[in-house]
Amino acid sequence: MKTARNRYAVGALVLFAGISLHLRLAGLQAPLTRPTSLDYPGATAIIKLEFGLKHAEPRTWSGSASTSAGEILAVWGWHFSSPDRVDGTAAWRLETREYNPRGQRYRAAFDLPRGVRVLPNGVYIALNAPDTAEVTISGNHGDFSFRLSDLKSKCGMPFLGGDVRAVFTPPTRALTRGEASQHDFPSIAALGDDLFIAWVTFHNEGNVLYLARRRDGEWSTHRVTPKWGDYYGSAVAVDRDGLVHVIWSD
Repeated sequence: MKTARNRYAVGALVLFAGISLHLRLAGLQAPLTRPTSLDYPGATAIIKLEFGLKHAEPRTWSGSASTSAGEILAVWGWHFSSPDRVDGTAAWRLETREYNPRGQRYRAAFDLPRGVRVLPNGVYIALNAPDTAEVTISGNHGDFSFRLSDLKSKCGMPFLGGDVRAVFTPPTRALTRGEASQHDFPSIAALGDDLFIAWVTFHNEGNVLYLARRRDGEWSTHRVTPKWGDYYGSAVAVDRDGLVHVIWSD
């Protein structure tokens, strides 16, 4: 006998025709990812470092992180593009870049709002360390350090004259894998202890819709739409019968 917790439905809403289609989760493609916990289950904190917040020209930023207690688990990019890279588990080399190449306009303007010309770049740092640990960042434009407990209480702290900012975030889990890097229109719903997230992925001039489910602290990701198409937006809802509906426009 099926319970309300393992019954799901998926609906596609075609806006111009006003037609809805309902499918069972069993009719979706098999999970694209194995059920996993956090990408770094041993992490007690994730620190995001944002570089180039004040500088008016592109620059190269290289550096490394260390902690007085515990360990650095991993580093990965935020806004990375080639040739940005991570070296080992605690070092990086990246560039901040102009929003528009010289002499070109975007929407009849050369700059971003408030006159910004350079897009910031940065890294995430996963670490397993106590709140009393001192985190040190060594870089080619200067060094700085902070106590992890201070960053937690303030959420964010500026350094190097405001050109760099450290931001505390809780441990996270990436629901997406593969070459596609543009994921938009997320929506979320809960059914008991289960959590559902839907979103649209854009890659190679096409869109596809995904649905991820968290059960007992583990995630699995399913592909909702059978083929790539022109899909826009997503919404998730749970009805009175315990069915989970995913809605999008086509």
